[in-house]
Amino acid sequence: NPKKGIPYESDFRAVGIRSDSEINYSFDLKNAGSQLLTISGVRLSGGGLSARMPQEILPGETGKIELSINAKELVGDWNWKISFGTNDKTKKIIEYTLRGYVFPPVEVAPTPAVFFSIFDDQAGTKSVSILNHTEDPLSIVRLDVLGSHFVADMQIEKPNKEITIRITVPKSVQSGRYREDLLLHTNHPSRPAIRIPVNILVKNNIFVFPEVVGFGQVDQKQVQNSPAFLPLLTQTHTVTNRAGDFAITEISTDIPFLNIVKTPAGRSGTFRLDVELDSERFTSGPIDGVITLRTDDPRFPEIIVPVTGEIR
Repeated sequence: NPKKGIPYESDFRAVGIRSDSEINYSFDLKNAGSQLLTISGVRLSGGGLSARMPQEILPGETGKIELSINAKELVGDWNWKISFGTNDKTKKIIEYTLRGYVFPPVEVAPTPAVFFSIFDDQAGTKSVSILNHTEDPLSIVRLDVLGSHFVADMQIEKPNKEITIRITVPKSVQSGRYREDLLLHTNHPSRPAIRIPVNILVKNNIFVFPEVVGFGQVDQKQVQNSPAFLPLLTQTHTVTNRAGDFAITEISTDIPFLNIVKTPAGRSGTFRLDVELDSERFTSGPIDGVITLRTDDPRFPEIIVPVTGEIR
């Protein structure tokens, strides 16, 4: 009888599940009706979930639904669901949901990777915490910087429990995009080595956003049969100078079927570029070339913007 307290739906925030542990949870299902309640068609979803339950519950009796989650190798947010059918005509399907977060025994927080987006006249520092959720001692015995565009140091916040890692990109790094790593060597049995990806983008004072003109895959027949579809492929980009107004004196491209419209026409701190495909000139094949912008800024007289895609 669903009106007499059967918990047909419920949430349980399973905070503190460690990925090398198991959590057990149970709830009571009472048959408040006058007929035998039968349970069938059990379905489980979500990693590591198993369940035990009675096949029948007598009138007035209570059955226990027992759930077990083996969290080994599970990390992050998870939803586990159990659903089953009954002979209750008012509620033939009962569903129960568990929601939780599974963290590893040794965790990198807030994220397992570090991202920098800075300008070439700036330095940048990011910090991550190494958190030990076990009783085993934790120390970092060595830091290996696998790259040449950042430095790293560490500070013990709580002995054996929390260590702060600081990663710094100095001002001396030239503009460009770099993918490097920081490797931590620990004394912990579950994670003797922790690799932290370090993603660095150092931008010039004059920069294009987005950095690449990407058209993806363009269906030539679709464009020819539906000309109104072509404007939807226009890519819009901005060219900005942090130092103030400048002029784009010339725009050229090695792709013959591009039309490029720049606004405004005169000097500005930011320009808009609308990059369009000319359907009367394009042919099938890859789109692989560049747009070249020439400016009156002596530090950045030329800016190259890659163009990618494919016409099928």
